[in-house]
Amino acid sequence: ADSEKLVLAALLDLLKPSISIEVGTFKGGSLSLIASKSAKTFTLDIDPSAGAYVPSGFDIDFIVGPSSVTLPKLLRQLSSSGHNPDFILIDGDHSSIGLKQDMDSLLSFAGWSGPTTVIFHDMGNPQCREAALNSNWKESKFLEYFDLDFLPGRLIEHGGGGDGAGSFFGEGGRGGDGDGNPGSGGVPNGTGGGGASLSGGSAAGGG
Repeated sequence: ADSEKLVLAALLDLLKPSISIEVGTFKGGSLSLIASKSAKTFTLDIDPSAGAYVPSGFDIDFIVGPSSVTLPKLLRQLSSSGHNPDFILIDGDHSSIGLKQDMDSLLSFAGWSGPTTVIFHDMGNPQCREAALNSNWKESKFLEYFDLDFLPGRLIEHGGGGDGAGSFFGEGGRGGDGDGNPGSGGVPNGTGGGGASLSGGSAAGGG
């Protein structure tokens, strides 16, 4: 949707990411925008043929495999080399099990060394929303902010629409409503999206 692209572009302009990660390359629509505003981009997809949609002219690494494996591995590699992703878009497996695995990979990761803003796509999709509501947000001491309905959307025939956002911080972040639950947007109303913030220091969450 045009509104999603406008919000994504504005968020990237604000963040000016040195390192971005996209889970779910598909046909490269979001990737082109992310890569144009990031110094380095990693895009992950289970389908090798998605590599045909990786745009040229940008510093992009295309990683093939299930994100339940490739995402935590990439996070560990970046951390071990002293790097922290500034921005992550989760737009891969839309099943409740698959998305929960991606969310759990972020929540269980302990190597955050700086602020990271995460956008979760299609929180209006019932399975995506189920994954968000069933994820253990209390598990991460780095989670600073989470909003299921960061960018409100609408349910359409295939059950999509809306984005979520959040922030992780590297040490002692607070989660959602203070009890590790999704923020005020985390009401299971079937529309909208969510987000989160993670970081390596004591900064305020945004999204």
